[in-house]
Parts: sequence; structure tokens; C-alpha cells
Amino acid sequence: MKLPDSIKVPSQPGKTLYLRMGLCFPSSCGASDVKLIMANLNVMGFMLPEVIESRCHADAPGSTGKFKTDALAITASAVMGALVLLVVICSIIDGICWYTPEDGLTWFSNRHEPKMIVNIQGQSNKVMELTDLSKPNSYENVTNEQIANGNGLVHKDPGIEMPQTMTVETVMIVAPAPDSLVKKLIQTFSLYKNVTALFQTKQPKGAVRSLDALRVFNMNWIILGHTYSMGAAFMQETLSNAKLAVEKVKDYTFMGVYSGMLAVDSYFFISGLLVSYLFLKTSAKNKGRWGPQLLIYYIHRLWRILPLYGILILVYAAFGQYLGSGPLFDWQSERVRDCNNNWWANLLFINNFYKPREMCLGWSWYLSNDMQFYVIAPIILIPLFLNAIAGGIIIGICFVAHWAVTAILWWRTDGQSYMQDPNIYYEAYITPYCRIGPYLVGLMLGYIFYKDYKLKQKLVAIVLWIVTIFLMGVVVYGQYGDVKDYGVTKPGWNRVQRTFYETFSRDVWGLCMAWIVYACNQGYAGKISTFTGFIGHILNWKGWTPLGRMTFATYLVHPIVIFIYVGNRRDLNHVDDFSVAFLYSGYVLLAYVSGAILSMIFEAPPAGLDRIVTKSLNGK
Repeated sequence: MKLPDSIKVPSQPGKTLYLRMGLCFPSSCGASDVKLIMANLNVMGFMLPEVIESRCHADAPGSTGKFKTDALAITASAVMGALVLLVVICSIIDGICWYTPEDGLTWFSNRHEPKMIVNIQGQSNKVMELTDLSKPNSYENVTNEQIANGNGLVHKDPGIEMPQTMTVETVMIVAPAPDSLVKKLIQTFSLYKNVTALFQTKQPKGAVRSLDALRVFNMNWIILGHTYSMGAAFMQETLSNAKLAVEKVKDYTFMGVYSGMLAVDSYFFISGLLVSYLFLKTSAKNKGRWGPQLLIYYIHRLWRILPLYGILILVYAAFGQYLGSGPLFDWQSERVRDCNNNWWANLLFINNFYKPREMCLGWSWYLSNDMQFYVIAPIILIPLFLNAIAGGIIIGICFVAHWAVTAILWWRTDGQSYMQDPNIYYEAYITPYCRIGPYLVGLMLGYIFYKDYKLKQKLVAIVLWIVTIFLMGVVVYGQYGDVKDYGVTKPGWNRVQRTFYETFSRDVWGLCMAWIVYACNQGYAGKISTFTGFIGHILNWKGWTPLGRMTFATYLVHPIVIFIYVGNRRDLNHVDDFSVAFLYSGYVLLAYVSGAILSMIFEAPPAGLDRIVTKSLNGK
């Protein structure tokens, strides 16, 4: 409802107040009837507010039997059921045929590790196998003939004893017999295998440390921001303390939440770093054979992203309307309709350009940007691999073009942010040419890691740490001047301030992330000070690895968790620090649990198939 213009909100000068009111009407009334009734009452002189939108909420669709005739929901149920059944069957087969308690659901399973074989003098031509290096008295017996055949089979001989004195004649390493293709395929879908892999903290050789910690920290930052923007302040008309909620944005300490949009730029940086580092290493190995490498490069990316992404789109489009009911849940139906109409734009990764206001999974614009960056990355990386100067010039041209386009788009906003004008969100905020900066920074750091460049002076590292911490504070808290007077209702910055911040802030943030990652991986954290050493220890802790593996699925599913809770509420929301803290904790827990389940069932199996194919192509 729109109140008369004479009624203003003290904390929002110049802005008309809109209210949402819930009333009970007979079930025979529709939305148009409600508007007509209110209009007639006004004609009769009641002076009621103008009704600008009316919706009638009925029982949840599932309770009316609609699900039984919903073809999409039935199809999605069949697909999901078949996939889950496949996982269950493969897990049972793996558990019966190959699972053993000593190397089952542990983080340090060594079932596929090579064995150390020692030939002991005086043991009747027997070869002794040290099966567990942490238990020196644990031996098993295998004949020389079996070793010669190369099958690595082990036959236990309980009668053999460990001699008190030994003369070692030969030592050899014997790899276990290779698994059959059938076994590999079954274990790809096995929960025994995938749970172990998900929670294993061991990282592959040459992995860039600290990235898992950054993934987790930034994912939690995104969820915190969405707790406010999608959750507690999901619809300001339904807040019991709307005025206080608006005033909260003016709090200096709230800048840590308000600047959560920078977390997405952290992910762009991480993506650029990994793409660059792995692409350059592969290029060196392939010696410039670009054709096969590029083919695998693109297929690999699509195969790793599309299965889980496609499943979530299908689930949301098919079951979104059945996930709850209530006065706020009608909004969900509109988002479900967007998925039914525009799902194909998501799968083509063009949804940030094609009808972005009707985007399926509105938060998936990040995936489209990231894929678009991934597609053009070889245009930068191949020249960079061949000639550092040529590659550097191309990166420089990309930065200049990015700054120019970003500045032009934000200059046209007259100092407003997308909080004041939603059109800015679609025209600038989610566009690749405005967000590519941190990705380019990641590409450069990937090249530095590939070349293994190191700093030679400790003083330079100290200065870079000081500059990094200072710039991070400026980027996060620098927006306070924009919101301290009017919150998000009116811009506090002029056109020049807005344009400068939006053009350079994300790139500066990417540079800060680059130094932190470089310092933690090259030993420039602990060597500088106790504080930076503490940061290095925290970021390099292996315990972040399992959570880091879940972040892709967690990012996709966490807004749905928020929408389900908010959409099913039938009372007013109240925003304060404690209520939001409890909501946030619940969202984080449910998002990661949901992400882990989705990852094990729909992300890990395609990843396992990808490894099988890759090893086959490499002759392994």
C-alpha cells in the first residue's frame, strides 16, 4: 500500500513509505476483488491508502494435490531418485566387496599407497612387506614369484615371526595391483569413497596453500551479508523495527557486513590464480600443443560445474513452490517461474546478460562471470607463457579497458549505488567488464607462482604487509562516508567519489588477497612478526580443506536455505544483533550440511569420472 505523499519517514527524507498489510478475506475473493473493495471504500470516503499490489495466498500447492499432476516435479523426482539409488547401490557393492575397516572412513587411508618390500636373510626365500610404516612390527608375507609377476598381491602368513636380528639384502617398492575399470566406476559413486575424499585434509603436491581458508572465510562473509539482504531485511515492509533496521546501516561497525560484496571478488581472484597456475604448468608439460590442451581445458570446466549446477536448477524449478507456504512465500513462485522460463540461459552462462531481471537463481550471476573469464583466459595466458612482456601488455590493456568501462558506467549513476537504483545492479554490478579486475590479479599471481619468483629482502615484505592491511581497511570501511548520513536510501557520495571507489576498490582488494596468499605460501608470514605469523598459521591450517571443498555447493544452496525460512514466516521480522547472530549461525550450519550432501552425491561422482578419463588419456 502507498501512503499519501504527506506522510514521510523521518529516517528516509524524500522517500514515500510503502506498507504491506495482511487481511483475511473469504476464499472466494481474488486479488482483483481485494483491490476493488479497497477502491470502493475510498470512494465512500474512508480515505484508505492506495493499493498498488494485491496478492491472495491460499494453502500450499502440495496440499491441494497439484504435485501429483506436476510433470516437471514428477520428472525431477524420478531423476533425483535414480541418482540417489545409484549412489546407494554402488556404496553397498563397495562396502561388501572392497571396504575394509582398517582403511575405511579415515582421513588418512593408504589403501592405494605403494608398499615397501624388504628381503630378509634367513627367511627361506621369503619377502617381508612392511605394511604400516608407523608400526614397525607389522609384517606380511609375499613370495618372490608374486613380486616378479608385478601384481603386488599380499598373502598373510600368521606363522612367520619377526627375527630379533636381521640382515637386509634388498629393498624394493611394489605398487598395488591397479583397480579394474568396473571397480573405479563403482567407487566413483560410493559414499565410502566420497565421504573419505571430502573430509581428507591431505592436499596434492604443489597445491597453493591458504586458498581453502580464504574460500571458507569469504563464503561465511557472503552468507552474513545475505542474512541481512535476503533474510532479516528480506522485505522491509515486514519488519517490526524497519526504522531501526535502516539506521543500522549508518553504524560504522556495520561496514564489515555492508562490504561483504567484496567476498565475491575474493572468489574471482582465487579462480584467476588457479586457472593461470594450472594452465601454465600444463602448457609447459605439453610443450605448446595448444589444440588438445584447450579442448580438455573447456570440457573439464563444463563437466565439473554443470552436473551440480544443473541439478540445483532442476530441483529449484521443480520443487521451489512446494518448499513452504505463507504470506511471503508468493515471492518464491515468481523466482520459480523465472527458472522455468530462463533456465537455459544459466546453462549457457549468459544469464547476467539475458533478461537479468528475470534470472533463474539470482545469485548465479557470479558463475556466469567466472565462466566468461575462464573462456577468455587462454587469450591472455598463451601469450604470457610464450613471452612475459607480450602477456603483460595484454593484461595491462585489459585493466585499462576494464577501468574505462567501469568508470563510464558508474559516472552515469550520479553518485547512486545499486541500493538506490536497482538498474545499476544489472547494468554495472553483475557485468563481467566491471568485475574482471580481481580475476586479472589472480592471473598475474598464478604466473608468479609458476615462475617461482621470490622476494629477496625482508624489508619489502614488511612494507607490503603494512600496505595490505591499511588498504583492506580503506576498502572495507571507506564506504562509511557514503552511508553515514542517509544509510542506503540516498547517496552520500557525489559522482566523482562513487566512480573512483567502484572503479578501483575491487582491484585493490584483489591485490591485497594476492599478497596474503603469496606471503603465506612463500614463508613471508611467520618470518615478519608474530601477528603475520598467526595469520599464516590460520590460513595454512589443513583443517580448512574439507570445508573449502564444500564451498561451491554451499554457495549455490545457501540462498535457498534463507528463502525457505523467511518465506515460511507468518509474523513480523525483528532485526537486532542477537537475532541476526542466531539466524546467521543456523544458515551457516544448514548451508554447509546441505552443501556437503550435494557435493558427495552430485559433485564428487562427476569429478571422479573426470579423473578416470584424464588418467586414461595420460596413459596412467
